[in-house]
Amino acid sequence: MVLLDDNDLDALAAGEIVLRDGVLGAEAASLVDEARALVAAAAPAGVGRGRRRDPAIRGDTIVWVDPPALAPALAIFEDLRRWLNRAYLDLREFDVQLARYADGAGYARHRDAFAGAESRIVTAIYYLNPGWRAEHGGVLRAHARGGTREIEPLFDRLIVFFSAAVEHEVLPAARERLAVTAWYRR
Repeated sequence: MVLLDDNDLDALAAGEIVLRDGVLGAEAASLVDEARALVAAAAPAGVGRGRRRDPAIRGDTIVWVDPPALAPALAIFEDLRRWLNRAYLDLREFDVQLARYADGAGYARHRDAFAGAESRIVTAIYYLNPGWRAEHGGVLRAHARGGTREIEPLFDRLIVFFSAAVEHEVLPAARERLAVTAWYRR
């Protein structure tokens, strides 16, 4: 499956966000119940390497995802890894996290890249929010080189960006908001 094209690679290199809707199509619906079952056992997210809990900064709950869970989403992330490697990024692995935001939870402005050689290189986020409407909030506000952009977490939407290039935040969500995120490393 080819998710992106050469123009998208140019946009990523320029520090922009690439967005695709309808990535899995009808197959996406089967993931919602599975994701909800997974987050039922989720723990409150922490901040930084010490994973300190601070709801004023980050109010979501998270669970790390391993195969065979959410297999179609993991397949998207693997296809994306192979495609990105066409640009000689040498991305060898990725970690996947499922996050649930609800009841006004958000995440303060941050970057996904940590200092150090094993830092995250690319972030990909896939949304599982059927029936999402603007009044539900939960917008990803991205502060990219081209300016600030607000991206609704619409069902079956994928966004991709370089982890160190794009500061972003999750605005408070008024209803359940599910995001499956992959962080690619070398």
